Amino acid sequence: MVEFYAIDIETSGLDPAQDEIIEIAWARFTEGEIQGTFHTLVRPARRPPREVLQLTGIPWRELARAPEPEPVLREVLRALDGQVLVAHNAPFDRGFIERAASKIDAPLSAHWVDTLALSRAVWPEEYSHSLKTVRRRLGLSEGDAHRALPDALAAGRLLMAALHRAARFPKGARKALSVYFPPQAEDWLKAAPSSQRQRSSPRSPANDLSEAFGRLGELPAWQDRSSQRSYAATVERTLRDGGTAFLEAGPGTGKTLGYLVPVLLRLAGGKGRTAVATRTRALQEQLWHKDLPLALDKLGLDVGAALLKGRENYLCLRRLEEARGGLWATDMLNTVLAWAERTTTGDLDELAVLWSRPEGRRLLGALRVLPHRCTRRACPFLGRCPSRRARERAREANLIVVNHALLAADAASGGAILGELDALIVDEAHALAGAARDAFTSQVTPATVPALLGELRRGGRGLLTTWAQEVNTDTVLALWQQVRTTHRQVWDTLLPRIPKEAARYGPKLVAGALKPGEALHQALLRLAQELTYLGERAQGETEELAKGIALRAQELAGTWDTLLHPEYEDAVFWHCFEGGMPCLKTSPVELGPLLDEGLWSRVPATILTSATLSGGEGITPLALELGLAPNEEAWESWSSPFPYKDVAACVPRFLPRPDDQTYPRQLGELVKLLASRGGCRTLVLFTSRTMLESTAPHITGVQTLVQGRDGEREQLVRRFRNADPPVVLLGLDTFWEGVDLPGDEVEAVVIARLPFPVPGDPLIRAEAERMRAGGRDPFRLLFLPRAVLRLRQGAGRLVRT
Repeated sequence: MVEFYAIDIETSGLDPAQDEIIEIAWARFTEGEIQGTFHTLVRPARRPPREVLQLTGIPWRELARAPEPEPVLREVLRALDGQVLVAHNAPFDRGFIERAASKIDAPLSAHWVDTLALSRAVWPEEYSHSLKTVRRRLGLSEGDAHRALPDALAAGRLLMAALHRAARFPKGARKALSVYFPPQAEDWLKAAPSSQRQRSSPRSPANDLSEAFGRLGELPAWQDRSSQRSYAATVERTLRDGGTAFLEAGPGTGKTLGYLVPVLLRLAGGKGRTAVATRTRALQEQLWHKDLPLALDKLGLDVGAALLKGRENYLCLRRLEEARGGLWATDMLNTVLAWAERTTTGDLDELAVLWSRPEGRRLLGALRVLPHRCTRRACPFLGRCPSRRARERAREANLIVVNHALLAADAASGGAILGELDALIVDEAHALAGAARDAFTSQVTPATVPALLGELRRGGRGLLTTWAQEVNTDTVLALWQQVRTTHRQVWDTLLPRIPKEAARYGPKLVAGALKPGEALHQALLRLAQELTYLGERAQGETEELAKGIALRAQELAGTWDTLLHPEYEDAVFWHCFEGGMPCLKTSPVELGPLLDEGLWSRVPATILTSATLSGGEGITPLALELGLAPNEEAWESWSSPFPYKDVAACVPRFLPRPDDQTYPRQLGELVKLLASRGGCRTLVLFTSRTMLESTAPHITGVQTLVQGRDGEREQLVRRFRNADPPVVLLGLDTFWEGVDLPGDEVEAVVIARLPFPVPGDPLIRAEAERMRAGGRDPFRLLFLPRAVLRLRQGAGRLVRT
């Protein structure tokens, strides 16, 4: 029998040593049913702070008349002693209750269950696990926020929901989760029949676009739009005839289903192999989990499809095994272990709860697949390797859903990742050039080489420790030290010379580092050679690991040799700071020839689509940047069906210019006024972190979420959606596009500065110089089109329904 007491307290502060319990409640659950409740206010020795009274809604006059603490606590402790106590963020409640019990010499013996840790382990795909968010997710009554009895009841129901969900998990996952449950729940966690989702009866396959959209019209709230049908017909024609099409479809056109329907109809007929590339992994997930299943179900089609991400997005089972018993926080590691037993993909993006915490991000970084530390066929987990299985599914699929980064990596590898394709759909195509440039960019930071060396001597389990039992590793150790020393000498020379601002560099900047740089280059090559030689004498995982690290050392030797000799005319050599760390990079000046060789030339039919493809010069700038013919006849456009008449665009003339030192203060005051007077959710888009950080302190008295300070995009979007207005979100580059906030989820967008590219950006400068050398106008063909595209994307956050 599962019996427990769900408990919650309200306090005058956060410190059990100084603050007091002002309200306490419990609810007794037996076999999932509430058998009794208790609730009382507790008179504090001194009046709580005003913000506490406002948060809880408890009037001071009621607290002043409440019972004294000692008799209340004795009654509560008698009821709870020896029981299973359930609380959300249990360490907080436990600290206050045990402190109060010690004061009256009434010790409490109980088994505590923390539903906050439990929720994170059972629903790791969710970012937020606050009691308010959990209530909404589980459909529980909101009750009175921050009052003890409603919160206690919510914690109890959360435990029951977690028990029911965990009962359907595989045995290994239930075992990993058992540490979070009360001992009496053992029977509940035994194998239970999996709940199978009711499936609609199979439908005959749709035959053409007309029939397909007719079936989609059966969906609730579906709006049949002629623009979507026209868009789909153009996709169908391009897939049939081949060539390249630029399709611009405004917000609300329905372009995702507009291209999915003709693609699925073609593939269901056994014609070819298609890849769909979205800009971000978040959009990739939305297409895979929402749009694609919907289309397949309604159209009655059976198409082999696969979701594929870069290898580093998947769990390495070997690294997870090594992490057991390590120094990682137990609750986070238990969350991963339980998830690993039940995931069908091994995709680390499913662990949203860990990505939202710095320590969680470090753990996932340690557990992800990296090519140079993969032992391939020698790995004992090869048969279950998530990355390998994802690639196998992709090779067998007719439809592959990828993101821009993976598509660009495939282009850089000449098609080694995705293989032969008959057709390609690039969604949010205006952003493809950025991903492609990243794929063809080489870079080093002060942490790059140490990360490689760390793999050799990692935590006593590195390659050298393993080898020491098999071969003499003295030579490798000597080379390890030489690489370490020369690498430090190179950066000791470079660091004082690299400014904080990103800029191009030439031979002058790296002149002093040439001698230690050449020594580093040679030491890395010799290390690679020695690792290869020793690897040939080893066996199994040791051999494969040696090969991987040797190959990585050889790659780094070539990268350093290139970066220290910035002499190539077809490349941009530049430096910047990323995450507070200096970085040397080299990127191609022209992407076109690289993309043509690695991508366009091997795909017969290509569709580039987005809500924004054109600027003042049509599609010419985008086509030229991507290495495609600027054929305006291949460009078709459909305007948004949304009623722009409901949107007002305002330019506040009273503000100073953005480069005025008073601008951040006045902008902050304006945003505060707009959000508070309007009582709305307000998104503020910035083009620089400096301006964002200068503006944020001036938005006072309104809940404000700041990118970087309060989290990153996906986490902040969830918090923004769930927050009660007024609330302000300050965002940078990643918030200008790809964020879907329909209806009243955002009611005001403030664009802090027109989003022209930064003239000093080294890649922009190189592109502008190339245009001038070719007799073209960089302002008309580069700066203005990019500003127009970005402005249209930013304003489009507001027009979503």
